[in-house]
Amino acid sequence: MSTSLSAINTTRFFFAFVSLSVLAYIIHLNDYRFIYSLDDPYIHLALAENIIQGHYGVNLSEYSSPASSIIWPFLLAILQPIDPYGYSPLIINLICAYATFHIVTTWIFKYFSTRSYHAIIISLIIVFSTNIIGLIFTGMEHNLQVLLSLLALNYAVKMREGFGHSNWFTIILVLGPLVRYENLALSLTLGLYSYMLGNKKSTLVAFAAIGLSMIGFGYFLLTLELNPIPSSLQAKSEVISQTTKVPGLIANIGINLITPGGLTFLIILFFLLKTLFSQERAQEEKKLTFFIVMAGLLHFIAGKFSWLGRYEIYIYLPCLLWAVSVYHQRISQLIRKPQRHPGLVLFVAIFLLPYSYYLIITPGSSHDIYSQQYQMHRFVVDHYKKPIAVNDLGWVSYQNDQYVLDLWGLASDEALQMRTGQHDSPIWMDELVKIHNVDLAMIYVTPNFFNHVPDNWILLGKLVNRNPSTSIIGSSVSFYATNRNSVDMIQTSLAPFIANLPQTAEFVTSSVK
Repeated sequence: MSTSLSAINTTRFFFAFVSLSVLAYIIHLNDYRFIYSLDDPYIHLALAENIIQGHYGVNLSEYSSPASSIIWPFLLAILQPIDPYGYSPLIINLICAYATFHIVTTWIFKYFSTRSYHAIIISLIIVFSTNIIGLIFTGMEHNLQVLLSLLALNYAVKMREGFGHSNWFTIILVLGPLVRYENLALSLTLGLYSYMLGNKKSTLVAFAAIGLSMIGFGYFLLTLELNPIPSSLQAKSEVISQTTKVPGLIANIGINLITPGGLTFLIILFFLLKTLFSQERAQEEKKLTFFIVMAGLLHFIAGKFSWLGRYEIYIYLPCLLWAVSVYHQRISQLIRKPQRHPGLVLFVAIFLLPYSYYLIITPGSSHDIYSQQYQMHRFVVDHYKKPIAVNDLGWVSYQNDQYVLDLWGLASDEALQMRTGQHDSPIWMDELVKIHNVDLAMIYVTPNFFNHVPDNWILLGKLVNRNPSTSIIGSSVSFYATNRNSVDMIQTSLAPFIANLPQTAEFVTSSVK
């Protein structure tokens, strides 16, 4: 076995070892149960449960569009019959993450093949500065999204090197936005790059397929009497939701400018932009760089940088990998100069810290979900067994046949419209719970969610997470009886639930007058 191949295998083994170690620690923390580090994947799993029954929505009694992806819930639905515990997102993510790391190591060893030690260090820095491992445990579609982005870049580079167009490139351009809408930025720009190289027919086919799939899904939602834009985008996107007084794009840029990931991404784009004005760079390299930068800028303007780094890695990693490729000679020179090492270490640390932190807190994030959202699920399914209202949808809707009223609006267009149209008054919340015969609301009462609740709601207590809050909205969830007649019944259901809470959770009861 060659030295280079041995080094690659060693690097991949280390990646697998870290991934499995994090998995083992998560299971250990959560009383030997695997829990994702976010509550969101359970929305997709709940949706998949109903898709397999021929219904699109979290509740079988009404349609809704809570998913952030077009095809991800359908993929989970296909696997749902053989996945009773909701582990299919984890398995898919493990496979996609390892495939992504395979591409990264192959790419880096191509440029640093003469110095395997340097290639190992650079490969690991890239992975740990993009939270590829942490994304595995979010249970979302991001690892698949990142893999498709890297494959698209890989095929674009091959075209630049004269290998010609591949039909797989066209397929990947189409699949990207179906996995996550944000991939439109990369699919459109790399598609235009392919068009400039003379691949006009295949590019037009790709663009037509993307357009038809987007329009087709929007029409599908319209046939269900839903908004053609999924509720998750309406509720979460600064650009679409327009929840601030300044224009959405400006507000979004301002938010991205103050996030660590957004700032480091701008540094990457700055170095890529520099190459466009260099006389030493080949024109073909500049063309590809230009389109990669355009994709990056599109995301910076309209995309997000937050929440375990999951929104941006699909564009962050390709831009970083391409920047390392473009500057590989300069990087090699810096590594060989000991006097430059302190500054180089500081520069690398700037990139490592934000996303390495996300990996470090991943087990704690999972444990927070276990201590809070999973316990809410357990209460509803095992003890209460009646309709409920929440403002953070996820675990409570998965493997739960009772109606779940999502007051934030991801699973209810009705709630979304009422919430966004009546900011100052909580009366609409009381109207909705009466319409849907909901006697119990388990909600966060925070400035980021709801500052106030209806005056007639009765606080029964709070489910408190004793750990520092990471991926959860707040350290406590308030349990409200929405009418006085239901107080005794809810309190009776709470008693056995409280007796079996884990050590990291407690229920602080309130005196009811």
